[in-house]
Amino acid sequence: MADAAERPEAARLPAHNPDGMRASGCAVLLLLIGFLTLSSFFTIGGLSQVLDGEPVALPFVVGSGYTQVAIVVLVWAGGSVVRSLDHRGTVSRRAVTRAYRVYRAVRIGCFVVVAVLAAIALVVVLIGVAAGTSAIVLGLMLVPAVLMVVLVLFVARTVRQLCRVYETHYPVLTEPAD
Repeated sequence: MADAAERPEAARLPAHNPDGMRASGCAVLLLLIGFLTLSSFFTIGGLSQVLDGEPVALPFVVGSGYTQVAIVVLVWAGGSVVRSLDHRGTVSRRAVTRAYRVYRAVRIGCFVVVAVLAAIALVVVLIGVAAGTSAIVLGLMLVPAVLMVVLVLFVARTVRQLCRVYETHYPVLTEPAD
C-alpha cells in the first residue's frame, strides 16, 4: 500500500479509446432519454392496469421498471469512468473498478428479475386456471411476462459484453488481489 501512495500514477490506468470516451457523452444521453421515454409507457400502463385490478400487467411494471433503473445506473457508472478521464488519456482505477462492480451487480439483478417474472407468470396462470379461463387466454396472459423476460435478458447480455470489454482492456480487474 505504501508503494501506491508514493506513486500516484498507480491509481490511474490507460484509457481504452479516450477520444471515443470523450465524444460518447451526448449520444449516450440522447439514447437514455429516448429509452426512458419509450419504456415509461410500459411501466405507467402496467401500473395503471395493476391498480385497476389486472395482475396480468404486473410483469410490465416489474420488468420495465427494473430495466429503466438498470439503464440509468449503467449510464451513471460509465459516466463516472468518463468523468475520471484526464488530458493524458488515463482513467481512475477506482472509477473503473466501481463501474465494473456496478455492471456485475446489474447483471445479477437481471437474473433475479427473470426469476421474479417467472413467479409472477406462474401466479397469473394459476389465477387464470382457478377462474376457469380457456387455454388460449392463458397463453395470452403469459405474453407480458415473456416480453419483459426478453427485454431483461437483452440487458443482461449487453452488460455481459460490457464486463468482457472491461476485463479485456483493464486486466487489473481480473487479477487476484495481493
